[in-house]
Amino acid sequence: MKWIVAAAALACGVTLMTSPPLRAQDLKNSQIEIAYGVPRDANHKAIYDRLKKRGVLEDLQQFLSPLKLPRKLTVRLDQCGGPVGRYRPQGPVTVCYEYIEEIERLAYGPLRRDMIAGAFVQELLHQTGRGVFDALKVPVWGRVSDAADNLAAFIMLQFGKEVAIRTVRGSHMFFSAIVTFGTDVGHSDVRSTAAQRYYNYMCIAYGADPETFNYLVDIDERRSTLPQHRRAWCPWEYIAVRKSFERYIRPHVDEAKLAKVKSMDWLRPDDGR
Repeated sequence: MKWIVAAAALACGVTLMTSPPLRAQDLKNSQIEIAYGVPRDANHKAIYDRLKKRGVLEDLQQFLSPLKLPRKLTVRLDQCGGPVGRYRPQGPVTVCYEYIEEIERLAYGPLRRDMIAGAFVQELLHQTGRGVFDALKVPVWGRVSDAADNLAAFIMLQFGKEVAIRTVRGSHMFFSAIVTFGTDVGHSDVRSTAAQRYYNYMCIAYGADPETFNYLVDIDERRSTLPQHRRAWCPWEYIAVRKSFERYIRPHVDEAKLAKVKSMDWLRPDDGR
């Protein structure tokens, strides 16, 4: 998606798209509102400026245009006082500047851009998923945060291999970085630990497309990052998520708009780079 590329440019200073990207005029959704909260912390002002200038929420608004909601849903970027803000029923969906700051801090190596892009998109889809569950009264057995993770992973896999590889790989690497270098949540937290999320994303991606994502589960012929006993269940884990999406969310999707969104060039390189 275009906002993947915008996120990738946060810490790299690289423009990967022509600016500003053209938005389809018919991809509008009056039920999706967006807001950029002005951070009180000067350290977050640069993040706010970059994201607002790139129009990442405007692109998300367009991406969500096929979704038919019974009430308005506000998606905002804001300062939260911590990496993750609490979602309250019928409240706004919030992605915190502190979380984006953590993404930038932990991203490393030659795939740094993908880590930033994947982790940012994962959090944006995760938080939006919580709001969608609430608005559509989607029944969730177990922890809502796990269901929101599953929905985010599923959506990442629906928009072509390039988008899927970049976002899933980036999320996968970011969760690994939290385990190694970051501050993970405690075992009593409402979110699963980063290590669990690392394996869950790997499993859903592998279950959806074993050929494309085999490199995530096998380092080489002798070493595997995903145990065989878990790997055998991955196709069923993906199918379970897909069935839930088809039953509870797909009926609220405008198919004509969805086809247009899926046909758009969401990852356009700038000047052939």
